[in-house]
Amino acid sequence: MSNTLKLVARVVFGFFLGFVLTYFPLQCYRNMAEKAAKVKINHQEKLLAFKDINPQYDNIVDATVMISIGAQENHCPYVNPLEDCVGTGVIVKYDKKFDVTYILTNRHVANADIFSECKAVVVKVNSDKVYNAEIVSASSWTDLALVKVKGFVAKPVELADNRARLLDEVIAFGCPTCYRYAVTVGYMVKHKYDYILDTQAIELHLGVDGGSSGSGVYNSKGKLVGLIFAKVVSMTDVPISFMVPLDHIKQFLKEMGLR
Repeated sequence: MSNTLKLVARVVFGFFLGFVLTYFPLQCYRNMAEKAAKVKINHQEKLLAFKDINPQYDNIVDATVMISIGAQENHCPYVNPLEDCVGTGVIVKYDKKFDVTYILTNRHVANADIFSECKAVVVKVNSDKVYNAEIVSASSWTDLALVKVKGFVAKPVELADNRARLLDEVIAFGCPTCYRYAVTVGYMVKHKYDYILDTQAIELHLGVDGGSSGSGVYNSKGKLVGLIFAKVVSMTDVPISFMVPLDHIKQFLKEMGLR
């Protein structure tokens, strides 16, 4: 009889332990998935919502460009800049005196390592006009690059006064894989040291499509607080991406004499 009771107790304990080890992780996963689902809205719906609530919408649209590589150089394969985009760029300054527009993007988007052979091409999205670009500078430490084009008149985006804080809502706006525009809403999670880039990055719970590198990240007032440079393919439904912090952007532009 005692052996039977011990067996029953073991079975009951096994079921209880299995329930505990299964239920709580699943509940945690479900909660994260529900939170992530709140920011998963169709691109077009997000665009319309962003347009309605953000006073800087028109300016952000005009200052967002697509970037392609290798359109006109003999050393590089021909690409269609309207279909073979590699990322996004954000206009940060227009020099009226020299008719030069400066565009901020990621170093890996600008393909800075082979830029002397493969020319970057900037596409003005709302008109499909194509401009040859010239690299000004690139930083491997921050994964930032500055390119310039002539004859492209546009008002630059405004940089935020302060960096994003924990749980601040942020909005990524860019042209992944040649979408005309894509908008994603998420929130800032934490500062994180990226050992691959050997630099400080900001982790976001914000889903972006592949090809979103260089997309501007904005606060609720439409001010630039960062630049998307990577995403994580998560095992859960919680989207994770990383942005270059505002402090790095300001320092980089300061070194270029643009602040």
